Amino acid sequence: MVPEIIPSMQKIPDQRLEMNSGHRWFNSVPIALQPSILINPLPLPMPKPDLAFGYSEAAFTEDQLGTIDLLVDDQFGRSYAVPDKRIQFPFLQIATNQAAGAGAIALKGTMELMERSFGLEHFDYEKPQYFSVSMDHELARINVHWVKAAAEGGQPSFHVEHLSKYLLDDASGIRAVSRAIKNILDDGADARLSALCSALDRYRATVIRDRAAGNAQRNQGHDGSPRADKGDGAAT
Repeated sequence: MVPEIIPSMQKIPDQRLEMNSGHRWFNSVPIALQPSILINPLPLPMPKPDLAFGYSEAAFTEDQLGTIDLLVDDQFGRSYAVPDKRIQFPFLQIATNQAAGAGAIALKGTMELMERSFGLEHFDYEKPQYFSVSMDHELARINVHWVKAAAEGGQPSFHVEHLSKYLLDDASGIRAVSRAIKNILDDGADARLSALCSALDRYRATVIRDRAAGNAQRNQGHDGSPRADKGDGAAT
């Protein structure tokens, strides 16, 4: 659908970005449809974007890619960062309908990285972290997805709002939505990517520090274990 309406989107100019078409996010960590239900809550349906944009492996160093592999859920073994096993940290989706579920999954992944690196107190709840474009053959709407911080003892809530809309019945409308999408992609390859890399580096440093501390503690336990003294035996 998108290439016919927006020809410039047929190829991404930045090799650090990646797009995927029509793939279900089968590797995503499930998010409860009603977080207030604590016993076996129903998950949100797995998204299947018409077109999704995120990062390629070229966007990250080898160390950062290794750190991304650690961002998995202990219960399901699925990835917070690579929901379709191809795109890292998706931040834009184009579809024929709203993408609230995909936005929630992507936002949860970003929050998980922040929690493991700098801590959620440094998560910017005011900054848009995910965008979607819902369109038909007449109209395109750009939506922004955001997170409301959890109340004490509660869960964060995920929201989506319309940001702008464009008529697609003339060339000016198509150019306008193409520019808007390009701006989102440009920001993704710049400020957003830089923030993700910083968080990955911090998380990796935390993992290495914690492992070193654990090894030191185990070694100390071995060194301090009781040992028989050969000189304690009575002479006969």
